[in-house]
Amino acid sequence: MHINHHFTGITVVALAVMGAFPAYAEVLLDRSPAAAGVPVTGGGLDNRSTTQNFAEDFRLDTAASVTGMAIYMDADLATLGQSVTVRWYAEAPGVPGTKLADFTSTVSDLDTITATNTASLTIELDRVFAAFDTPLALDADTTYWIGMSGTGNADTFSLAGLDDFDDSTMAQFTDTTFGFISGSASGDMAFQLEGMFVPEPGAAALLLPWVVLARRPGTRDPRRRRL
Repeated sequence: MHINHHFTGITVVALAVMGAFPAYAEVLLDRSPAAAGVPVTGGGLDNRSTTQNFAEDFRLDTAASVTGMAIYMDADLATLGQSVTVRWYAEAPGVPGTKLADFTSTVSDLDTITATNTASLTIELDRVFAAFDTPLALDADTTYWIGMSGTGNADTFSLAGLDDFDDSTMAQFTDTTFGFISGSASGDMAFQLEGMFVPEPGAAALLLPWVVLARRPGTRDPRRRRL
């Protein structure tokens, strides 16, 4: 059986590139009620961009491109297509620092889930997801703060917290003025980040030998002598 070695070489290169540089979004950080495995404080924290809104700290071990996020809130409040505001901050020791991004998006996915609250009752929450037009580039091993709220003050928008998950504290803003909200009434923000992990520069370099070995059709191997 004849094997096209050129095709095989190029295929290996393509598969290697696809493996090193995935073109699909995945969950980068999962602090959903189910993943956290702790009760929720409810979904009743008022969460609007021009009044009270929140941010939570996080860090990833690997550099990443964040393409969307989800928060959890009281069911039947958010609607598909509703405007949301995303704010992303650098870390100033222990608190949100420089604002790195402030933009609007729309709710593109809405799912109802069940969770257990601090009174051991089963409640319904909505997972509210928004995709970003421009991805956020995160460095590895770097602490950031992020939050998502309803845009403006016209629509009802809320936020659920995780009880006794991290430090039971969220950064609380009145518009853009910062403070802290803590204790059993708030908890830590329940949220997810989606996107793609970014391979280290060395990963691309490892592919170069495969590119060198792949020959174009019709070219002669210079190491082969004519008889």
